[in-house]
Amino acid sequence: MRHLLIVEDDTDTWDLFRHALNGLHCTITCVPDVDEALRLLTSGFRHAPPQLLVTDWHVAGGDGIELCRKIRAMGIDLPIILMTSAQEALPKDVVPDLAL
Repeated sequence: MRHLLIVEDDTDTWDLFRHALNGLHCTITCVPDVDEALRLLTSGFRHAPPQLLVTDWHVAGGDGIELCRKIRAMGIDLPIILMTSAQEALPKDVVPDLAL
């Protein structure tokens, strides 16, 4: 079964993801902050690690960009979707640094 990890501090967005992805027959784990995501990625998913991580750019406990950096620094090879509703553009120097 597919497993998706969502890092988002807005519970309404959690519900939106669950509703939109309901027909895909996947497990969806939602966490509210960077620390919880890192904790689960390092020790909480021994039997069913996620195949995809979706994170908000602006999330509690840090930001999605820093989360991406930490995941890559730990050697975790996981596809990541970085999303935002912010109006500002992603800084051009950030993308190469993420090793995405």
